[in-house]
Amino acid sequence: MNLSICIPTYNRQAAVSAQIEFLLAELEGFDSVEVIVSDNASLDNTFKALKKINSSRLSCYFHEENIGMLGNIKRLISYSKGRYIWLLSDDDVLLPGVTKEIVSKMSLEPDIIFLNHSIENFISRSVDTSNLFEELKISSKESFFSNISSKRFGQLMFMSASIHKRERLNEVVDLVDNIAAPLDFFLNGVRFKRIELVKEIFLKNIVGNESWGREAVLVFGKYVPAIIIKYIIKGTCVGFNFALLWSWLRAYWRHYIFLRLPTVVRVTAIKVVGKKCSKRK
Repeated sequence: MNLSICIPTYNRQAAVSAQIEFLLAELEGFDSVEVIVSDNASLDNTFKALKKINSSRLSCYFHEENIGMLGNIKRLISYSKGRYIWLLSDDDVLLPGVTKEIVSKMSLEPDIIFLNHSIENFISRSVDTSNLFEELKISSKESFFSNISSKRFGQLMFMSASIHKRERLNEVVDLVDNIAAPLDFFLNGVRFKRIELVKEIFLKNIVGNESWGREAVLVFGKYVPAIIIKYIIKGTCVGFNFALLWSWLRAYWRHYIFLRLPTVVRVTAIKVVGKKCSKRK
């Protein structure tokens, strides 16, 4: 098996069904590509809808209990058989031709393939950027590492944009322990600088509907800073220095400070905000 497209899902019947419908049509004529969906104990009819899809390249798994986002991702990786693994969100939008580009880049045997993409807000449907590489003036691998680290570092955590070589992913998958894992996967995979870039737009990053949204404070205030520090110490990533860490903390200082408040203060603040939000509904 050359490529495993792995989709974690939870309570998103319409989104995951549309994603699979696109992929099965897109993959016609491609050999040795599998699609795997792992339903994390959805409460809607997601798994019933998945079982109705008849395709020899599609495998669907259902968990009786919710094992968390990271647990679901790790299960998907264990189910997969491909030399390359694409962890794909169920709601990010793919455009025709994406498979051809990925398979073409795979022939060069990189450790990671990174897809250029646009960024669109789920709620307002406003476009944050129509072309990430153009915005950051990325024209080469060298400019990719320097410009994305300093200007759009958070996009390295965008799971759907990275296709991983199995060997690199296996090195770190058992070591990660939080939902910022896609960032860890990427940074471990690029340490040898064997990366291929797909510059044409075949992917839309739909932001504002993340399954980990409720844990955003932990992601931005704790997990990401810890990962940055880890790779600063390792010295394996271009542009990773304390200036980057300072830039991140300056952007997300509220998250960082909030996590360092006494527990009683944090709990009270969450309750107050929750009451205000409920009154607005």
